[in-house]
Amino acid sequence: MEKFGKVMNSHELVLSLEKILVSSNVLIRSIENCDKELKNFYLLKVVHNNKNISIYINVRNIGSAYLPNKPYIFRRQVGKLSFDDLPLNSNNCISILAGITRFNEKLMLVCWNPFYFIGHSTNRSCYVLENSIKKAMNLGLYVGEDCKTPVFICDENHFIEIIDIYMERNMVD
Repeated sequence: MEKFGKVMNSHELVLSLEKILVSSNVLIRSIENCDKELKNFYLLKVVHNNKNISIYINVRNIGSAYLPNKPYIFRRQVGKLSFDDLPLNSNNCISILAGITRFNEKLMLVCWNPFYFIGHSTNRSCYVLENSIKKAMNLGLYVGEDCKTPVFICDENHFIEIIDIYMERNMVD
């Protein structure tokens, strides 16, 4: 098993997210905390391809899934989400659940569509396989399905490519 980095606090997670955005050449207009409207989410206002995009993102650490017989599965936890609270994914606005970790000292970001995790009264987890993170580490990005859920994974230099694919696959008309 590869080495995961230490658990980051909220401030370190946001700084890591900002580093990923900058390294991916994303033009950041603002990063706002949305706790009043949408608990534990941040609103990233960015410009991509001369288009303003709003990204509502909830960032957490990726850690062990605590499955002794499956040590290659990792997770990030998801609190209760309400369909009415999340903005729908459109051509200029998206909602993302994200997990950040350092994997063999390389900063990695995993994204999931939050609409797959709505309607649970208790905590739920987003899962990712160690092998998928390794693929993204080697290729820069990886898009696939882990534990029956689509995952979008990138290193710190390929966030914008992941956003393009994420928007294409998750947009609601």
